[in-house]
Amino acid sequence: MSCWVVPALAAEYWGVSVETVLAGIRSGDLRTREEHGFTFVDVAPAEANVAPEAPPPPTFSVVTRAELAALSDDEIVDPETNDEASLADWREVRRETSMRRKPPIAA
Repeated sequence: MSCWVVPALAAEYWGVSVETVLAGIRSGDLRTREEHGFTFVDVAPAEANVAPEAPPPPTFSVVTRAELAALSDDEIVDPETNDEASLADWREVRRETSMRRKPPIAA
């Protein structure tokens, strides 16, 4: 996949001087393109057709109910067997919390 950057960033990426990159642009050795008056250099032209060797590792792991129970002292509620009684609990707590809230200071 191509990666287009300005010549100064290409020089930093490759570890060469900016003059070396500009000389490559003038000689036509580097792939370039012009957009809105700026010159861009392709710093990864050889990687365009390279497929990843292996799929990336997962970014998360699933926690089982047993693992969650071991990590937590709270009772684990199964969302599939959730009933209306458990919904009343959070509503009551919210009502109590709203009563303790400080109102904004009047201007």
